[in-house]
Amino acid sequence: MLTKEEKIGLLIVVICVLVGGYMYYSKNNSSSGSSSTTTPPSTSTDDNSTSTPSNAASDPSASDTTLPSTTPAPATPSSNTSDPSATNTTLPSTTPAPATPAPAPVVTYFSIKHRSGGKCVHPNGGSNNPSNGTNLVLWSGCDEEKNKFELTASGSLKHKPSGKCVHHNGGSTDPAKIVNGTALVFWSSCDEDKIKFERLSNGALKHVLSGKCVHPSGGSSNPGNGTKLVLWDGCDLDRITYDFN
Repeated sequence: MLTKEEKIGLLIVVICVLVGGYMYYSKNNSSSGSSSTTTPPSTSTDDNSTSTPSNAASDPSASDTTLPSTTPAPATPSSNTSDPSATNTTLPSTTPAPATPAPAPVVTYFSIKHRSGGKCVHPNGGSNNPSNGTNLVLWSGCDEEKNKFELTASGSLKHKPSGKCVHHNGGSTDPAKIVNGTALVFWSSCDEDKIKFERLSNGALKHVLSGKCVHPSGGSSNPGNGTKLVLWDGCDLDRITYDFN
């Protein structure tokens, strides 16, 4: 037989077991009931309604990353220098270059030498700048400036240092008035038809207007110094031929 104290102890144990069992049952029953109304948070990565999204960079809407601008960048000008509008290259001027002046004609100066006598044509008195009306004469010496002439394009005999031309004395334009013995003189004007001369193939010097040729006055083949030159008929005589040296 259990003593009174043992019975009381056993009763206390039974009571503790019952109370513990009841509390355990109550706890489990309460947890089961709350699970029917409370939706636990999902741990699935497929539900993006409440869960924190992944930090994957492939989803631009889930980050603070600034999207690149869609405004097109300004076009960079081409560096192709073949396009003159894209460079500072100065285009060549279209202004025509000034015309190159024609070269001056070459002037040939010469002495007029009487073949048979060996003397040359001089201005009477020997001046480099003879006055108008000065006679042409034959004189020794052929290499001086004062006895240099040129035959112009118009046929005038022009004295180099003075610029005067050879005229027939009186200056008539009527061939009938240009008689034998008309003296040749220096005068300012040039390039007139009345003072045109022509050199013939035999060396004679012909006055075109009158048809007469240049003779030493007196007709000598070896005239002395100071002999005047005149116009006279006849152009085929040896004593009236000249060399242009």
